[in-house]
Amino acid sequence: MAIGWKAVVTACGLLAMTAPVADAADSLVAQWRFDEPSGQVALDDGPFALAGTLGKLPAPDPADPVRLDGGALRFDGNAVVQLPSTPALAVQHMTVEAVVRAPSSPGAYRYVISRGAQRCYSGAWGLYTGADGGMALYIFDGTRYYLSAAARVDDIWNGEWHHVTGTYDGSSLRLFIDGRQVGDDFRAPPQIDYSNTTDGAAIGQYAGNCRLGFQGDVDLVRISSDAKSQDQAIDESHHDGTLTPGEPVTPLQPAAPGTTLPGPPGSAKPTPSCAVTLSRTRIVVRQRTVVRAHVGLRKVILTVRSRGKGIARARTSKAGSARLTIRAPRTGTITVGVAGHATCSAARLQVVAH
Repeated sequence: MAIGWKAVVTACGLLAMTAPVADAADSLVAQWRFDEPSGQVALDDGPFALAGTLGKLPAPDPADPVRLDGGALRFDGNAVVQLPSTPALAVQHMTVEAVVRAPSSPGAYRYVISRGAQRCYSGAWGLYTGADGGMALYIFDGTRYYLSAAARVDDIWNGEWHHVTGTYDGSSLRLFIDGRQVGDDFRAPPQIDYSNTTDGAAIGQYAGNCRLGFQGDVDLVRISSDAKSQDQAIDESHHDGTLTPGEPVTPLQPAAPGTTLPGPPGSAKPTPSCAVTLSRTRIVVRQRTVVRAHVGLRKVILTVRSRGKGIARARTSKAGSARLTIRAPRTGTITVGVAGHATCSAARLQVVAH
């Protein structure tokens, strides 16, 4: 069975083509469909064109997954698709999806996709089989790992294709199998820590030095920068055929409820402080003024707010600096902070009359 908008194999062996779902296209970060008939590249049709490389070398090597008819990859536990090291995958709110198949559990802690690595402990986030060999999504907040409820082995590793959807909305982790929620929402911290993990990412393997390779087939991997709802998870599963229209969507009992695990030794220490510093401390009311700001975080958004309303914003460079053009509407104090990073201390500008 081929999945998604790819060829759907009928009983007569004929192929019918369907169109891709375009819901929430503006939140799409990356999407690897593995439709290429050959070669070492797994194309990404998302906005950042984050093409992956099959195997560990530019040329064919033993770490290449096998391409299957209809557009899918088969992983043997040693195979990998290496993804670019990029801040585009350092999302704060997220949906991670994969369409997967295996006749039995690939084993414990086997990765469908991972981003970053904290030595041999864990990454910034990962979609993996977890301790029970089923499926779970986890995130790392710099001190502890937070795991969603875990799917049972029999609900996902039974030789059939299944659409896995893991979501994180800044407060909760959720997991869906073919649109069915596994267990309950699990409370999670307000942000993912990317400062204490590497920038690497991989499909079919852990992005660090541990050998935690997936064994089975993968037909789609997709990352979005928002947390999809259950209705959206159901729609996707209807679209790719892992859930039949009209079929009851009943919750699934978890193999284990959501939980937290301690990070690696030393991870409980405070992360480096994050504070906005400015090139000046005073500006003149309603006068167009350029203020340079530095925060040390690359490609994040700095926002300027006056009495709760945004009046300017700019993205930091690779060096962590930004150029803000401000025209303050009134005298008093305005703040310059980092959007989405509550742990970063904001700076204050005094607005004075002429």
